[in-house]
Amino acid sequence: MAQALPIAALVLSTAGPVVEGIGARKEYRAAARVDEENARLSVLAGEQEVADLMREERAVAGDAVADMASSGLLIGGGSAQALLRESSRQLNRAVVTRREQAASEQANYLQAAKDKRRAGRNALISGIFSAASNAIAGASGMNAQAGVSAARGRVRSASLGGGA
Repeated sequence: MAQALPIAALVLSTAGPVVEGIGARKEYRAAARVDEENARLSVLAGEQEVADLMREERAVAGDAVADMASSGLLIGGGSAQALLRESSRQLNRAVVTRREQAASEQANYLQAAKDKRRAGRNALISGIFSAASNAIAGASGMNAQAGVSAARGRVRSASLGGGA
C-alpha cells in the first residue's frame, strides 16, 4: 500500500502535462479552423466588393452616356469615347487592387492558421516531453528511496545483532 501512493503520484504527474498538451492542441486547432474560415470569407467579401464596383461603374457609365446623348454629344465621338475608356481603366485598376487585397488577407489568415496548428503540435510535444521528464524523475526518486530504505534495513538489522 505504501508503494502504491508514490506510483499513483507518478502516474498523475506524468498524465497531467499530456492532458494539458492535448487540450492546448484542441484549442489551437479550433482557432486555426476559425482563421481558415475567415480566409475563405475574405475572398468572398472581396469578390462581392468587385461585383459591387462593376455594378456601380455600369450605372455611372450609363448615366454619363445618357447625359452626353441628351446634351447632343455624339457617343462615337472622341471625348465621350475617351471618358468611357478611362472609366473602364479605373474600374479595372480598382478590381485588381481589391482582389489583391483579398488575396493578401486570405494569405494572412492561412498563415495564422498554419502557425496555430504548429503551436498546437508543439504544445502536445511539450506535454509529452514534460510527462517523460516527470516519469524519469519520479522513477529515479523511487529508486533512490528504495536504496535508502534498504540501507536503513541493513543498519537496523546490524544494530539488532544480525551483523557478523
